[in-house]
Amino acid sequence: VMSGIRKLDSGPITAIRPQYTIENPGFDRGIELWDFDFGNWVYDPNPLVGHWMPGTLATTADGTIQNITSSLIDVEEGWDFSASCYVKWDDLIATSGAALQLNVTTLLDGEIVGNDTLDVIDHADWAGLEAGDWTQLTGSYTVPAGVNGVKVRITVNDNATSGDVHFDSVTVWSEDDTEGTVYK
Repeated sequence: VMSGIRKLDSGPITAIRPQYTIENPGFDRGIELWDFDFGNWVYDPNPLVGHWMPGTLATTADGTIQNITSSLIDVEEGWDFSASCYVKWDDLIATSGAALQLNVTTLLDGEIVGNDTLDVIDHADWAGLEAGDWTQLTGSYTVPAGVNGVKVRITVNDNATSGDVHFDSVTVWSEDDTEGTVYK
């Protein structure tokens, strides 16, 4: 039996890093709440395709750049975070280079100020790699000066000329240390 322990007003103490909220990160409710920058993005409800659950963000590669961005995440200079998503492709034909990307779009007061790449699937020769099972893209980022918002941006590049691509399970979490104080 423990004694001398009291509940803190701040709630439970944990070392788990906080997750940033992205609206509809698993595409379980379609693809609304994601901003279509470029491309022919669709919702694929096929229960046999989803990474964890039915529903994926899908597109058909067509030799053009296709971008879609998440909901806005409020951030501050110096914050460290990581992001990831899963991607799967079928019948993908691509020339050498990074055909599939996980990126971050940076904003200041709602205006885009930059785009940075977190991770890519890059092959010098895509022959024999036309199909790929769920593969995680992940990367870390430190928020620079002059940025107060970020969006996760998913990209199918213009070197991908045909084939179906599915994305799912987008996650963003803090890499900053969580501090807490316990009083007796």
